[in-house]
Amino acid sequence: MGPDIPSGTSLDDLEGTSCHGLDPFNNPARIVDSRGNTIGVAWFDDYYFEAGDESRPYLIDDVMRDLEPNCLLSSSTTILDAVELFTAKDRIFFYVIDINKIVGVVCYEDLFKPIGRIAFLSLALEIEDLALRLCQSPKFREGCWLSISNNRKQMSLGFFEKRYHRKPRIGEEMRDAISNTEIRDLTEGHPVTSAELFSDYGSQSDVMRLIACTQLKDKATMIWKKKLITGRSKTDVLGFFDELRNVRDSCAHPGHDALILAQDRLADFVSSAMRMRKSLEEALQNSPDESVEKLQISPKRY
Repeated sequence: MGPDIPSGTSLDDLEGTSCHGLDPFNNPARIVDSRGNTIGVAWFDDYYFEAGDESRPYLIDDVMRDLEPNCLLSSSTTILDAVELFTAKDRIFFYVIDINKIVGVVCYEDLFKPIGRIAFLSLALEIEDLALRLCQSPKFREGCWLSISNNRKQMSLGFFEKRYHRKPRIGEEMRDAISNTEIRDLTEGHPVTSAELFSDYGSQSDVMRLIACTQLKDKATMIWKKKLITGRSKTDVLGFFDELRNVRDSCAHPGHDALILAQDRLADFVSSAMRMRKSLEEALQNSPDESVEKLQISPKRY
């Protein structure tokens, strides 16, 4: 906020008011009464062009803006809740209240500052992690990896080699499902026995590692083709994960001026993300395989 202005101050007296290095057009001033209570807010352009004009109101009280309940936002409001409020109330800014004092102004664009991007990125990464864990679960993992195209499998295999510096070893149950060409690709240049090729490697199978080497769109394909979550159309699943990827990449790689999503679209995305997160959590919790680790669900505060 800009400097406090006492109620009854003449506009002509404000010409030399210092904003302490703040941008007067973006940092409004609190109008306070004799007891220091805030009774309104004035923006620089509310009074600057009125000063010195005797035909206009000449007190700050005449140009200040009243503080209506729908323009106030608690400082404890989460960023994701703020997204919904910006859309529901169709506002471009809110005055932020801490306890009972106005401490600042938050605009829609402020949600995409670094701390805001962290909130959206955290939500995106959490959903991607849930999707990965679901696709890796013992009941689904072989079918999930086999459900993507050969081209996408080859991309996963290539990334696997870069990460682990070896060819993957895959389970015996997958032998009949994989083409001879893919088996040759798996073993080329790496002399391993049949037992080594078709067995789990260590505590985590290479099929799980291969799924972890796929891209987000591949996990979306696995979830859709294997019907790992219910009540969703192909467009709902693939469309959501495509938008999730855009949001994740935009938050992780800032540096452009464009907003991540338009004000009305962002609220829909957050709502869809919350529903998807719940669906993935329920799918993991309801997995009949006893070896699936139980999720520890805790409230999320972004």
